[in-house]
Amino acid sequence: MDITKKLSSLQEISKTQLSKILCVNPSNKYLILEPSLIRPLERVCGVKWLKGYGVDKIFKLESAVPNFSTNAVFYMIYSDTKTFKHVIDQVRSQVDIENPPKNKFHVIVVPRYILSFENELEQLGLLHTAITLHSFQWMPIHLDVGVLSLEIPNLFSSLFVYQNTTFLPILSKILWQLCFVVGKPTYILALGQFSNALLNQYDQFCEDRGETDKVDSDFGALVLIDRNIDYPSALLTPGIYSALLSEVYTVNSGVCENKQELIDKLDEKCNPIVQKQVVSFSLDSTQDSVYADIKNRYFTEVTSVLSNLTKQLKSEKLNSKEMALDEIKHYVQTQLQATKSRKKIHYKPSTSSREYYKYTGTSL
Repeated sequence: MDITKKLSSLQEISKTQLSKILCVNPSNKYLILEPSLIRPLERVCGVKWLKGYGVDKIFKLESAVPNFSTNAVFYMIYSDTKTFKHVIDQVRSQVDIENPPKNKFHVIVVPRYILSFENELEQLGLLHTAITLHSFQWMPIHLDVGVLSLEIPNLFSSLFVYQNTTFLPILSKILWQLCFVVGKPTYILALGQFSNALLNQYDQFCEDRGETDKVDSDFGALVLIDRNIDYPSALLTPGIYSALLSEVYTVNSGVCENKQELIDKLDEKCNPIVQKQVVSFSLDSTQDSVYADIKNRYFTEVTSVLSNLTKQLKSEKLNSKEMALDEIKHYVQTQLQATKSRKKIHYKPSTSSREYYKYTGTSL
């Protein structure tokens, strides 16, 4: 099987894991999603698939509590204490603590719930009575050709800021599962404290649960690097470029958004300022020809490439104003659509190449 098809099939494993959680209550259910989880979940499963497992309606997690009637309720959130407390407050406002409904409220935590979640529910008398906790980590999401992402936004702060290794077993388990799909690389290199710890846990998984029996691997080598080790130029990949871009803009599940800035509507001379439109584009080389051109370039070249494209688009705009009628018809038929497409997906980061270099490596 082609490697691209293998990586795309990883979502089927994720669906199986999620279906087991949803099936703990086979009746109709509501699914309430933390907003930042919506895009990644779309990469894992669609609304039609969720409806097949009894999901009647889907809501965003907000301050207001929807009317749940008698349906079961499944919350899905990232492993964040503040968000978890918000969910608990919503549940407590709807249940009778003395006589809580059984198998109604479930909280799915990505990638896993932590011990303090259990402790808090136990103190409130809600654990296994009103609320059931579930851990769910999807398999790596195939965002683009050769790009996989776990979509765990709080992983960096957890490991490198708070020195919390809670998520390391999750990463090692996923690496172990991934080797059953693509095979175990012949050569594995770990650089950094956490990467070495992850590799040790992976070896322990192989010893306790067995290794893949695939003789040939689709990858010759695997390199694990802590994000506080600076080797981006030596290991330039589309994944690293996406991570560099994420340092400046918001990148969520392979989609980058340049949100509209709050600026005055008039300049210093009281002339109206033209508001720039919000730009959103997918870091997917199969859909975005501009990204396909720059994603494998050394990042100091990216600014000049985008600058040249800007000049080209401006030149086409000026030339189009001087066209005769027959030239306009030919332009509309042959070039206009391609130009509009490049203009729509074209972006120019408002930062210098040197600022991009502040990125300090990549991780699983």
